[in-house]
Amino acid sequence: MTGFTELEAEIQGILSFFTYDHLGAELQAVSKPFCELAERVARNSKSPQTLVALQRLLESKDAAVTAAAAQTSLAELDAEIHGLLTLFTYSHLPAALQEASKPFRELAEVIASTTCNRQTAVALEKLLESKHALVRAASASKTVTH
Repeated sequence: MTGFTELEAEIQGILSFFTYDHLGAELQAVSKPFCELAERVARNSKSPQTLVALQRLLESKDAAVTAAAAQTSLAELDAEIHGLLTLFTYSHLPAALQEASKPFRELAEVIASTTCNRQTAVALEKLLESKHALVRAASASKTVTH
């Protein structure tokens, strides 16, 4: 990976885990939005927190794909999943951070609408960790690019 800093090389390396063309059509539909968000995160920020955001996003993607593959629905997790969704609100943030947070909320809604099981909750928890890492990175740099 000539020409990359060590951090950029690590970011490129983790991006390789977001591919989805090897999955069936149903799982590709779950995995593709994670790939798109990962590419956007990597394109817009290059800091150690970006790497953390991508790692958590990857964990969230893995859990969401596992949840979709399991096709299980557990009613007792509804309240937990609803509670997690409320943590993706962003209206209290400054405008630039709202813009960075919005795709995470959208992806959280997609995850929550697919199935209701423990892996769904894990996917949302990891996605939330990824969002928080990106918001910290954006806050530290004081700029968010589109």
